[in-house]
Amino acid sequence: MNSLMAKYFYDKTVEFYTYKEIPSSEGGRPKKSQRVTKGSIQCNIQPTANRILKEKYGLDLDASYLITCDPQEEVAKQWNFEWNGVEMEVVETLKYDSHLLILCQ
Repeated sequence: MNSLMAKYFYDKTVEFYTYKEIPSSEGGRPKKSQRVTKGSIQCNIQPTANRILKEKYGLDLDASYLITCDPQEEVAKQWNFEWNGVEMEVVETLKYDSHLLILCQ
């Protein structure tokens, strides 16, 4: 995708992170989790539904949002991000046409 199209189409920035458990000082179960930043991407975010994913992409997945970004971006399942004050988790990533599709719940 050319840079001019990316400039206007990928109009949002999302920062992804995971959680790292911090061991208990007493040797028991981990008590805290620390955010570990994985990186950020320029993207487009749209609400979606299972029916839409089935009709358009042939996918039978539950997802609330569909993110599209440059196919060169690296994003993995179970990474998290916040959107509109709600924490979301990546449930699937796949290359489609000239984009990387990121399905989130």
